[in-house]
Amino acid sequence: MLKKQLRFIGIAILLISAFAAQLANQPSQAAGFLRVVALDIGQGDAILITTPDDEQILVDGGPSGDVVGKILHYTYGKKLDLVVATHNDADHIGGLPAVVNSFKVNQVWINGAIHTTHTYESWLATLKENQVSAKAVKAGESLRLGQVELEVLYPTKDYVGVRPELNNDATIVIRLTYGATSFLLTGDLEQEGEEELIRDNPTKLGSTVLKVSHHGSGNSSAREFLDYVHPELALISVGEGNRYGHPAQEVIDRLEQLDIESHRTDKEGDLVVFSDGAKVWFED
Repeated sequence: MLKKQLRFIGIAILLISAFAAQLANQPSQAAGFLRVVALDIGQGDAILITTPDDEQILVDGGPSGDVVGKILHYTYGKKLDLVVATHNDADHIGGLPAVVNSFKVNQVWINGAIHTTHTYESWLATLKENQVSAKAVKAGESLRLGQVELEVLYPTKDYVGVRPELNNDATIVIRLTYGATSFLLTGDLEQEGEEELIRDNPTKLGSTVLKVSHHGSGNSSAREFLDYVHPELALISVGEGNRYGHPAQEVIDRLEQLDIESHRTDKEGDLVVFSDGAKVWFED
């Protein structure tokens, strides 16, 4: 009997030690800090946000289910409070079916636009299979999660049931605010959309951190738009050696000319930014 008890205690100690080691290997999320991670998922976008109150938000899911492992590296639980699909391009929604199959998702935001690809159909089918409802949002939608507020700035048009000429035209743009700091997440917004934002929402563009639109494409990040946003940090989610030539050299030059500190997933891997509500810093 004593040997069995000792064996049980030994196994319990090993399990506790293994769990503690797993926790130790995960990036810390200190209380009172907001963490925003541009995940290195190749050519695509996936932004994981952990609020000071430990709510989890995912903006886009990259091109494949590999994003699930990336998310698990940063979160202890298997719950996502909000998932946002900014638009219907495969490099933004390709990994979302695996995300919905792997995590308990409380709510989903979409732009409501329709598409005809297998990737898009798989995304809708997965939502239905998991009985997750999706809400179509546009400019004016907002959500508060604890101390963090999300506001949709774009699109201004209603795209429900509409197939846009370009998926990028309907991309969801979100401004996330925590205290005196803010993050502008621009999806694949192109220059025409930037001009529309300057015209319709100029006072809401100023942000501490900018997720550079469309992987640094030359069709985005115009000088005037960058002047309005006036960020301290710029994050570029882009695949190494991608066939599109992203990020465009003129965008890199523009960021340098404006003295904006920029970071790239293809060069640095996951890009991790913290905020304490007063300032932001990049985790090397």
